[in-house]
Amino acid sequence: MEWIQSLTWLDVALPVILLAVGAAGGWFTERVLLRGLFRRAAEATSWSGDNLLVRALRGVPFFWGGAVGAYFATLAVSDAPRLVDVLNDAVRVAIVWSLVIVSARLIGGSIKNYAERTGSLLPATSILPNLTQLAVYALGVLLVLRQVGVHITPVLTALGVGSLAVALALQSTLANVFAGLYLIASRTIRPGHYVRIAESGEEGYVTDISWRATTVRTIEDNAVVVPNEKLASGIVTDFYLPQETMQVRVSVGVDYDSDPDHVERVTLAVARDVVREVSGEHATAGAGRAPNATPADMPEPELFFRNFGEFSLNLIVFLRVREYFDQYRVRHLFMKRLIARYREEGIRIPFPIREFEMELSDETERGPGRLARPDPQESPTESDAVSLR
Repeated sequence: MEWIQSLTWLDVALPVILLAVGAAGGWFTERVLLRGLFRRAAEATSWSGDNLLVRALRGVPFFWGGAVGAYFATLAVSDAPRLVDVLNDAVRVAIVWSLVIVSARLIGGSIKNYAERTGSLLPATSILPNLTQLAVYALGVLLVLRQVGVHITPVLTALGVGSLAVALALQSTLANVFAGLYLIASRTIRPGHYVRIAESGEEGYVTDISWRATTVRTIEDNAVVVPNEKLASGIVTDFYLPQETMQVRVSVGVDYDSDPDHVERVTLAVARDVVREVSGEHATAGAGRAPNATPADMPEPELFFRNFGEFSLNLIVFLRVREYFDQYRVRHLFMKRLIARYREEGIRIPFPIREFEMELSDETERGPGRLARPDPQESPTESDAVSLR
């Protein structure tokens, strides 16, 4: 430590001043040039690469300003070789680490932008950018250690030996990581799709697949966090596959006195009007993405008489909707308008009824409000039949 005692106050103050000036210059460059001029210029263009570059350089000019200040400090204290070595190491570390930060941000941002452009090929999730950035940062740490004179070969050997213990300790975490990668590679679950988990019954829109869990937003706007391993090994229904449109079934019962052909014509007419209205509203709203079908392209509703019920002729109507949540709107409007149209057309939806027939004997006393037990040996007459509804 003799070289420290040999330093004068000027040898210490001048490098500190130069470092402070360099850091201040880097801060000014970021606040005025990067976040001001460069960002406005990037937002004025349609290319997303310049915006990505501005985000990747955020905070980095401070390192570069400090590196420039340290470089000039080495020229000012050339007569203190040990201090020069320290400043040189600081310059190398600042430059290497700043390049690592920029590289990690550029790679992660490029993956995210590519996923947003081609969502069918690569889902726009956070797990891939995060894992890629983690790998770049790990490589950057090794490069920084090498710049300061640390031999990385023993470090790599120690990491290889300790990886088994780390894998055992983080077994659940690693299982979720690989399960998330499997979900993305298989493309069975994608962000924006409406899914239902059979084991727990939770359902909602997938918002993100991270390194540990998948976030599902319910219709009530609540976030449900499900471990990736549960999704990969469980039974999950994706209502957006194989296509986003889906069928909605509505059961209807009409009176047996109704004309089946007339019922079919009236019901299908109401169903067509409702499907076209809801599809047109969805296309106008946009829902944040291009529509997968126009109202004219939607398949026609279908009707099938299902069975003879105890009190009604039952039929089922199939209506095609654009996406999962539209089924509530379609069912709501269809039921309201079908009841009103049935009333106009004289078609009756019967109430549940039961018919009981009881036979009474002539010899039994029939008191008011009372039915006597009939004689099983006596044959009933037509006037003795009582029908209760």
